[in-house]
Amino acid sequence: MIDILQNPELVATAVTLLLGIIDALRRYRKDETLRLHELPLVEIRAVFEAIRKRLCTISKPDHESFIAKDYDVSRLTRELGKQGVKPGHTFSYVYDGEVFNGIMYFYDPDRDLPHRQIHVRAFPHVDGLELMCHEEPHWYHHPVAHVRSKDMQFEPAIEWTKRRLENAVPVGYPGD
Repeated sequence: MIDILQNPELVATAVTLLLGIIDALRRYRKDETLRLHELPLVEIRAVFEAIRKRLCTISKPDHESFIAKDYDVSRLTRELGKQGVKPGHTFSYVYDGEVFNGIMYFYDPDRDLPHRQIHVRAFPHVDGLELMCHEEPHWYHHPVAHVRSKDMQFEPAIEWTKRRLENAVPVGYPGD
C-alpha cells in the first residue's frame, strides 16, 4: 500500500476523486438527486486502474501468440476499434509487460455459454507487437466459467484477429 502512496499522479487523482465525491454528496444533500454526469467518473476509473495494475498484475503466460508486424499501440487500438474491440478492459488481470488489453463481445446461440468475448492483449516486440488472443465466455454473463477458463479457445481468436488486421471488414459476428 505504501508504494501506491508514493505515486504522485495516483495521489493527485485520488484527491480529485475524493473532492468530486464530496461535491456530489453536497449537491445530493441539497436537492436529493445524484447527477451521473457530475460524478468524477474519469478519476474513479483512474484510481481503479492504478489499484488493479498494482494488485492484479501476474506474470505473462505462455499462451499462443503471433506478431503484428509494424504495429504500435496506437495503430492496433485504431484498427481493432474499427472491428469492435474495446480497449482498456478493466476487469481482467494485467500481464507483465502488457501494453494493450481489449475485448469484443459477441453472442453465439449455438454454444452452451453463448455470451462470448474475444480477448486481445499486446506486448512490445522488436518487429511490432506480440498479440495473445483467446475466445472465452464473457465475464459479465458467465463469471464463474470465465474465471475458471472454461471453454477458452486460442486458435479461433488468433485467426479472427489476424484476418481483421489483414483485411478489415465492418463490425460483425466473429465468424464473418
